[in-house]
Amino acid sequence: MARVIGFREIPKEKLRVSPYNVRKEIPEDEVKRIHKSIAFSGVRIPLVVYEEDGLYYIVCGQLRYLASKPIERLKTLPCIVKEYDNEEEIILESLTDALRGATVL
Repeated sequence: MARVIGFREIPKEKLRVSPYNVRKEIPEDEVKRIHKSIAFSGVRIPLVVYEEDGLYYIVCGQLRYLASKPIERLKTLPCIVKEYDNEEEIILESLTDALRGATVL
């Protein structure tokens, strides 16, 4: 079962998309739409990440991450750091996020 380790502002250069993330193709129009919102008000919903070897891998929030990358004033992103027992938990949470995004975004 996944456990919340804490909340952190993590530098963008330490963030990576998890190799277990189920989203393999990202619609550019979605990234552009979210970019406009983030450029105006910042990232308001934290990403969900796990830490491995000093880097943080994104489980939920890939679109927010990609949309915020070109915004230079955003040096860090708000993240909820979790610890997972296995890859299946990461895939399940990533899939849930992708399905939610398909209906909410």
